[in-house]
Amino acid sequence: MTQEELNEVLRLHKQWLESNGNKGKRADMRGADMKDAKLQGANLQNAYLQNAYLYGADMKDAKLQGADMRGAYLQNAYLYGADMKGANLQGAYLYGANLQGADMRGADMKDTDMRGADMKDTDMQDADMRGADMRGAHMQGADMRGADMKDTDMRGADMKDTDMQDADLQGANLRRANLQGANLDYSAWPLWCGSFDVKCDIRLASQLAYHFCRLDCEDKEVVAAQNALITLANKFHRVEECGVLKTNQEGTTV
Repeated sequence: MTQEELNEVLRLHKQWLESNGNKGKRADMRGADMKDAKLQGANLQNAYLQNAYLYGADMKDAKLQGADMRGAYLQNAYLYGADMKGANLQGAYLYGANLQGADMRGADMKDTDMRGADMKDTDMQDADMRGADMRGAHMQGADMRGADMKDTDMRGADMKDTDMQDADLQGANLRRANLQGANLDYSAWPLWCGSFDVKCDIRLASQLAYHFCRLDCEDKEVVAAQNALITLANKFHRVEECGVLKTNQEGTTV
């Protein structure tokens, strides 16, 4: 698709949007070859972009709310600040894409390939990220509150200062991910080898220690370990709400 053809599609789509479908034509670029296309600030709300080839496309600040982008090829695409609220990205290929500051709230990102993508400060609240491959992604400062991240592969991802409160991390693979400064309150921490070797800070370490110390276990070795960890556990950032721990011969108590 030439840039001239693309501009005409955008012109008709704008009419379609502004007239509530009475004029113009809804953009249908399913399977279109738009490599390196210039789409800065383009309005593609609710457009059809399934399996579109958008390698290296410049889509900075593009409006893609509700767009159907299933299976789209977006390797190295520039989506800085793009509005992708509610977009359908199932199975899309976003390897190395730049999504800094993009708004992806409520987006369907199931089974997407986002390896090495730049998602610093991206808003992914309530997004469906089940089964996504996010190995080595850069997600510093991203907002993923309430996101469904079951079975997501985030090995080696940089997730410093991310907010994952209420996120569902069941089955997620976080090995070697950097979670320093991350907020995981009320999230489902993966209790399998997928949480091995996570890089953390004292906030997360004390939080996990506190939960361990609140286990009701009579085994002497466990009680000894709980008593040994109590100083660290009491540095938990919600200790005033949950209760300061004290040691005794039968284990820690509040």
